[in-house]
Amino acid sequence: FLTILIFLFYFQRFGRACAAAAVFFSVNLAGSVVLSIMGNQDLYGASYLAAGVAASVVGIGFLLPTARRFDNYLYYQASRT
Repeated sequence: FLTILIFLFYFQRFGRACAAAAVFFSVNLAGSVVLSIMGNQDLYGASYLAAGVAASVVGIGFLLPTARRFDNYLYYQASRT
């Protein structure tokens, strides 16, 4: 998940990186609340795992269209300097 965020920052997709981080936060918070209500100690890391998977899927969904235009992005950045 963190590598995907770094690539989103590199491509200057700050809003999408923030959305992926918000997905991670939301899923982790909801999972933690549900697991604490259930009181099952065997699943304490499950909310973190689910949040990482969910945010990674969302981040890759944001990253793939940008990565397909990687050469255009590099050309644009080089022409600005």
